[in-house]
Amino acid sequence: MEYDIYLNKKKMGKSKKRIYSIRACTGEYKSLVRWFNSFILLKNVSFVVNEAGRQDTIKRLTDSCFRGIKARTVHAMVRGEIIKRGRSAELLYKSLSFDVNPFINYNPFKLGSFFYVDSNKPIIKAKYVFCSASEIICIEDSLLITKLDSLYS
Repeated sequence: MEYDIYLNKKKMGKSKKRIYSIRACTGEYKSLVRWFNSFILLKNVSFVVNEAGRQDTIKRLTDSCFRGIKARTVHAMVRGEIIKRGRSAELLYKSLSFDVNPFINYNPFKLGSFFYVDSNKPIIKAKYVFCSASEIICIEDSLLITKLDSLYS
């Protein structure tokens, strides 16, 4: 089952630790947030940005009539199948080495899509993605992908 994962700034408050909302894409819970977690491992991932929502967010953050109002529209999400979340995902995250796997970011002012932090190159799909309390990592290391495939395919 596919889920939309997005950064929940309201739940985070002033904390630097990322908290993600996990919303069902299909089934009886479609469009409802099911969980909140700081560690999520996803498979068969696509990076989705709603352009109208992006433009609305940019307008709200730059328009003088919205000054002081930090309301944002949920318009950018990571969509995929959840393999692990919560404590089990955190333990797996700490046991793996992510030396050669690039970090992913999203900034509505910079690009209209998610992008690799080191090169600013847009990313649309990935086999595995780890959303952690501090970053989003696209798993591209072939040995790590093979290991995950053997565990979760």
